[in-house]
Amino acid sequence: MGLLPIVASAQKGLAIERVMKNISEYSSHNDQVHMEGNSVSAYGLSLFESLVAHQSAKAVDAMREAALADGQQAVDYKTIVRDGVTIAGYYQLPPIEDGEPNRFVFFRVMDSNSAMLIYMEGETTLDKIVNIKLNKK
Repeated sequence: MGLLPIVASAQKGLAIERVMKNISEYSSHNDQVHMEGNSVSAYGLSLFESLVAHQSAKAVDAMREAALADGQQAVDYKTIVRDGVTIAGYYQLPPIEDGEPNRFVFFRVMDSNSAMLIYMEGETTLDKIVNIKLNKK
């Protein structure tokens, strides 16, 4: 229960807010992660929230639709499209207000019934986050 207010406030005003807050409407098999503090600060982030939905094409569609809607306001993005369908999108959104951290929405289809949706905030850039695996500390 304590996670829901954090999730709801973190993505306030984004399409992914409803999906992350109400994932049980789309999938009964899901995993959620919330991290703040030292565990994410090494990557230039102040907040990391992820949602993985399993065994639900409905969840995959809802996550894709929300990520693409939020991606409309991206200042930087990378997408992967297969057969005309977005299977991954990495979006850097503008801060809510000047001086606030950048916001990031990542979406990735793992298979036809599973997908991952990630929301992050921080003083970093899209390229740095996308390349974290290449530049492991």
